[in-house]
Amino acid sequence: MDVGTTSVGISALAARRFSVAGPGLSIPLSFHVRGEVFRVCPQRCIFVPYAMKILSVSDRIEPLLNDRDAPRRYEGVELILACGDLPPEYLAFLRHVFDVPVFYVAGNHDIRYPERPPTGCTNLHSRFVKFKKIKMIGFEGSRWYSGGRYQYTEAQMRRTALRLVPIFWWHKRIDIVLAHAPPRFVHDAEDRCHRGFKTYRSLIEWFSPRYFIHGHIHTEFENDAQRMTVIKETKVINSYGHVLFEIDPYRPKD
Repeated sequence: MDVGTTSVGISALAARRFSVAGPGLSIPLSFHVRGEVFRVCPQRCIFVPYAMKILSVSDRIEPLLNDRDAPRRYEGVELILACGDLPPEYLAFLRHVFDVPVFYVAGNHDIRYPERPPTGCTNLHSRFVKFKKIKMIGFEGSRWYSGGRYQYTEAQMRRTALRLVPIFWWHKRIDIVLAHAPPRFVHDAEDRCHRGFKTYRSLIEWFSPRYFIHGHIHTEFENDAQRMTVIKETKVINSYGHVLFEIDPYRPKD
């Protein structure tokens, strides 16, 4: 099978669970081409690089997401990440209407979560989860400022992170670190509540996760490029409101 002049080898391991089928015909919808993974786009009759579409939300309810037409507006979303300070009912609604997994960390204002966690969603705090080859770790809360449940001193967050260092080391590459607060001196502010964690900056320096997704910092953006800062090989993204991005699960680095 050839695409242009490139020889294509179809790997059963690379094939996704869907296929184009007919009488005597079954074509996997993704395959390897010289180490890259491509997917079939039947509507356009072309082959395009496969990338997982991820929706990240944080800090405010978005009108364009808060109705049953949202999956049509944001077609193809396979995973939802929530960076905190959102009503549990909102996350449960997104889980229901999109019918995809929702992973979340609590923000400093999510005081209802212990008694009423978001239905059908998964708390990622201080955990490692692998979803369709995407490796994720999460950190809840903000810097300590008034003694609330989801507030941490730098020393407390450092201890939490140190417990996860063997996971960072063992897996060599973490795709997404999901947090409520940002790293120190990246997207943060100088008031006590909105300072980022130095611990996060150290994790980025040591292990270079592909993405560090956070909320907590309420900033309006004219375009999504303004949300992102690159530190070494890590893309740090402020997902205030919502942001849509894509990640290739098969590439070790972007």
